[in-house]
Amino acid sequence: MKRIYHILLLTSFALTSCIQDEKDIFDISASERIVKAMNEYRELLTSAENGWLMEYYPEDNQKIGGYTMIAKFTADGNVALSCETETFVPARQVEVSEWDIFVEQSVVLSFSTYNRVIHYFCNPSTADVDGMDSDYEFIFFEGDHDRIVMKGKKHGNKVTMRRNTSDFDANEYYSQVAQMADVVSEYGQFLLYIKGDSIGNALITDRTLNLRYPVAITDNTFETKTKVLSYTFTPTGIRLYEPFTMNGTTMENFVWNASAERYDCTDSGADAYLKAFYPDNFQLRYSQFLGRWKMEYFGAGVYTPTAPRSSVEVELTLRRKNASFLMINEEFFSFAGIEFLYNSTDGTLSFVNYNGGVNYIDNRNNVYVMTAAVSEGSSGYAYYTNLNPYGFNGEWNRDREKPVITLKTNGRYPTANAIILRLFAPDGTNVGTFSGNAGGSRFVNIVLTKID
Repeated sequence: MKRIYHILLLTSFALTSCIQDEKDIFDISASERIVKAMNEYRELLTSAENGWLMEYYPEDNQKIGGYTMIAKFTADGNVALSCETETFVPARQVEVSEWDIFVEQSVVLSFSTYNRVIHYFCNPSTADVDGMDSDYEFIFFEGDHDRIVMKGKKHGNKVTMRRNTSDFDANEYYSQVAQMADVVSEYGQFLLYIKGDSIGNALITDRTLNLRYPVAITDNTFETKTKVLSYTFTPTGIRLYEPFTMNGTTMENFVWNASAERYDCTDSGADAYLKAFYPDNFQLRYSQFLGRWKMEYFGAGVYTPTAPRSSVEVELTLRRKNASFLMINEEFFSFAGIEFLYNSTDGTLSFVNYNGGVNYIDNRNNVYVMTAAVSEGSSGYAYYTNLNPYGFNGEWNRDREKPVITLKTNGRYPTANAIILRLFAPDGTNVGTFSGNAGGSRFVNIVLTKID
């Protein structure tokens, strides 16, 4: 039988009076029970020869989904930690730091010295004083030989650790997880089927399924409800943050069925699956946008619709899978690049004024990539604050073999036809045009044509 440890939450009274006076209720004193629990968890953590798979969920309400880390604890107080995604170090790179267990109303696991993997999610900045609302200290909830459940001490997200087997290979595991993430990036929407009936549709954003389903209000009227289901990737599919029950069916674990393009639920008694779905207006998959494009535009000088256009080869690279791209050309853009958004619901490309997106610092000033309007016969432009959601939607030529995307105003700024680069001081003062870019600072009437 597996030994299960449950940690008793201790009040401040239990830590003082009860430690001294408790004689009759338990065979051992409260202080002895605390020491016993700490020792048991130390022994449990260090007993995994190949470490633990750690399902880690940043952000309040798990709104960007979960990531898998591998943690190996040693008796000398060191922990070797790596993550499937890039943090302050490349994906899969192992970082060693210290760990400890202490008592603060309950038994707590602490990554007690700075680790560039886990502290990436907790690191505060001027833009986000709480980092990603994430934890590096965790309250033990329960555990046995194969599984430990904890909760973040500050933000409360559940962390589940699973013991790795004796033949576990970290690189192979990470590779399989990456392949599964690539599978999901090809689909932006799934239909949930339970016992053969279509129940609702789930849109993918980051590592979450945004499930929308109808609920009967009366015999003839329905209301659409929304449930966000966060998940981590496994080598064969996805696992939800916590079990989800609908129409009497409880679901948590799903395995990818490539031939049927669906995730089959593998939980006991669950006849359910998530079927990939493309709406009629769907344009291009995320992967079809990745790669080299020819960007045509009108640059400096007096603008006329018939003026000669410049062109440059750019590349759309992965920024946030199934959510955004980074347009780069190291010689043309002398900064980080331009972020474009991807709508996984209809497979479209768009640009919106930066509001906390890719940021570049030039001589302590911020470079903002912004929407502008250039009038015919003008060499200048008009623009408004970068905080407004002005931008462009990509108009597709409806050719998947040779796609062409023309940027058209999204209507928030009706005369918008250009993307510009401006400098702003840290206090928000407009400093002027960014002149440090090799490709210039103004791009009018952008058209993208796929090269490969």
